[in-house]
Amino acid sequence: MRSQLPKLLALCLPLFAGALGACSDDDDFEVVPDAAPADAFAPAPTPADAGGCVGAACTPDAGVVPDALAADAGAVNDAGAGVSQGRLLVADGDPEKPRFWVVDLDDGSTVASFAALGSARVYSTESGSGYAWVNQRVPGLVEIVASGISVQEGMLTKVSPWVLDTRLEGPLPTHWVSHDHWIVSFNDGDGSFDYVLESSLGTTRPLMRRATTGKAHHGVALISQGNVFASLPNPDPAATSTLPVGVTIRKLATPDVVFEQSDACPALHGEGSNDEVVAFGCGDGVLIAERKEGKFAFRKLPNPADTPMGRRVGTVKAKDGVPRLVGNWGNGFALIPYRDATPVWTAVDLGAANRGFDVDESGQRLVVLAGDGTLRMYNPITGAALGPPLAVMDAWPTMGLPPGTPTPGMGLGKDKAFITDPRVGTVVEVDLATWQKGRTFTVGGQPYSVAAFGRWMPSPQP
Repeated sequence: MRSQLPKLLALCLPLFAGALGACSDDDDFEVVPDAAPADAFAPAPTPADAGGCVGAACTPDAGVVPDALAADAGAVNDAGAGVSQGRLLVADGDPEKPRFWVVDLDDGSTVASFAALGSARVYSTESGSGYAWVNQRVPGLVEIVASGISVQEGMLTKVSPWVLDTRLEGPLPTHWVSHDHWIVSFNDGDGSFDYVLESSLGTTRPLMRRATTGKAHHGVALISQGNVFASLPNPDPAATSTLPVGVTIRKLATPDVVFEQSDACPALHGEGSNDEVVAFGCGDGVLIAERKEGKFAFRKLPNPADTPMGRRVGTVKAKDGVPRLVGNWGNGFALIPYRDATPVWTAVDLGAANRGFDVDESGQRLVVLAGDGTLRMYNPITGAALGPPLAVMDAWPTMGLPPGTPTPGMGLGKDKAFITDPRVGTVVEVDLATWQKGRTFTVGGQPYSVAAFGRWMPSPQP
């Protein structure tokens, strides 16, 4: 039986066009150049219990809490004044038993376990707020988890986490982006995308809207400075790849009207954005849109002349205040000084496969998970190592694994990294400030996707 929290209402309504304000499947950049198989666009089943959603009738509802915690889910644990480390959302990669857990980082306990309708990836927002997102590509569902941590009248309070009834439904939601306080989820199955104003979650009127690119493809969309960036599908009906060929720009108030576009990004995959540029990985370089004289202008940063055949950027990371883009590059990464007229790329080879990377919220650390089971840390501007490789798990094979095998994942929190190992059912914590391994959380199953969230959460609206 699923219990309700009557104090918290989540009603999904169409987004009114004038609202202003927020990564993605790119963690799996190994799937480039064609991340979606030809049969990936088969109609996705619709959950029988669809509640709040874009494009469907909605009813006021507070969401659901895990059955195991239903008895005390509404009870407030008065933690007193102070700061919480937040919580960790972990997705189980077991295709036979899809689910996700919530771990409390203050005491290391697993405080919730939710069943999923399909294999999921989990994401935290750019703001580090009290909500995390669960992307279930099949059956076409994106759910939102509330951390249960809030500050009310100066007092830190904690309750059990729950799943909001506000949700997104669409055919094959894949690429997820948080930027400028907006969340955008791209539906590969029909080329549409849904966007949600993050601050409206937890109210009775979440601001949500759907727009479209007009054609199914493995695309991406995001919002930056009042503009909507959406991938441009390949217009060739004979094209065998589902990857887009460029980028369109629209206004937030009129997201179905294109006013600027570039088709200079063949096999587009991966995006990154900061307060200066929006960047996209291309088969032959990186396409950026940079803010100039009040509007965005496109510029191409081509691959270096000596780039080996088949090498490309398929994942892009950017951070406010960091004058470099970071892209995957062979068995390593490349730092790209996008402000330069003719950027000289700095390539760093790991000597092992690049399993995932990101720049932490301080902008001072580039953290990379290597296939040899070590975590690496670099200066995101110079590429200099900030410490020796730190062993966090056994080496992960690069070949011979059956399709769909869950792989290790990495998520960053405040001064922390969290690494999953689906072979042994654990999540390892690493302190980035001291560069030492911390706790090991045993969650069981096959954990692979992880996100830290919930250091704060706005009090629910009455």
